[in-house]
Amino acid sequence: MKRLIPILLLMFFSARVIAVEHITGAFGVKLGDVWDGEATKTYEGDGYVRHIFIPESPLDAFGTYWVDVTPVKGLIFTIVASQFDEKCNIQYDVLKSALNKKYGVGESGVNGYEWTQGNRSIWLQCSPKLKLTYFDYAVYASRIGELAEQVDSSNL
Repeated sequence: MKRLIPILLLMFFSARVIAVEHITGAFGVKLGDVWDGEATKTYEGDGYVRHIFIPESPLDAFGTYWVDVTPVKGLIFTIVASQFDEKCNIQYDVLKSALNKKYGVGESGVNGYEWTQGNRSIWLQCSPKLKLTYFDYAVYASRIGELAEQVDSSNL
């Protein structure tokens, strides 16, 4: 019997770890993919391009969706869903519970409630709007390399 308890504990904890999904993206969009979707509006920022879009898989809690992509290759490093709603506490709690089930238990952090796996994170916020952000740090960092490749350094 003493040998059975550690085996049962190992099986229980292993099943919980296996059930956690990897952060890949949301709303039919994947982090790290090349943006090839249809944008309703596009903005150029400092080292990124933002595309407002209508997702394949929207949630009723959100009204606005966008992706930020690298300026040259168009790699997706941010996926955001937001809705202005000062009374978003219930939706926040429902989304937090669903994300905890899917990605494992997150923690409170600077950007709201956070889930982190390697170079990817998810942030859920409710102040003053409900906002859900998926972020890839490695793709974000690659923006500088893309821009540097476009510079003719022969005259520097």
